Amino acid sequence: MGLTTVGLIGPGAECRFMELLKAGIDESFVRPIAPSKLLDFLRSHIMFRLDSDPTAMDGHVLFYAGIELNIGKHSVKRSGVRVRLGPIEFRLLQFLIENRERACSRAQLIEAGWPERRFVDTKTVNVHIGRLRKALGVADAPDVIRTVRSSGYILDGSSLDQSRLRPDWPEDDIP
Repeated sequence: MGLTTVGLIGPGAECRFMELLKAGIDESFVRPIAPSKLLDFLRSHIMFRLDSDPTAMDGHVLFYAGIELNIGKHSVKRSGVRVRLGPIEFRLLQFLIENRERACSRAQLIEAGWPERRFVDTKTVNVHIGRLRKALGVADAPDVIRTVRSSGYILDGSSLDQSRLRPDWPEDDIP
């Protein structure tokens, strides 16, 4: 499981939420926060469940465009290289793979990335998709996340298939 960073924001400082995201914070809470809410988050996102079956840790594995996402182990590989993702980026990637080659609206991505239904701005989605793109860019792997103007994003590996069909084409010339 990747490292998760949590930020506590003072009352009235909610406007700094975007700065925290850019700084690498995975999740933030406005103080005062009920201890039970913070503990629920920590249990569900960080701590391993002691009662879980160790054989179930392999879980379900999704594959697409050289990406291997293991849900049970919360691990991702791209072209055989391990990719470290925070919990939000992991959930976004899982949703995009499950809906590959279909345009996903920012509203759908908010539901997938932030299941606790906190207030999330569409700019927040853009920041996390940017992080996801950067993380998946290992081993000179091409970007498979496409922006759908005024709508959202799509996971599209079709250009990868074309490059395999036409290896003599330079990558920039692929239609």
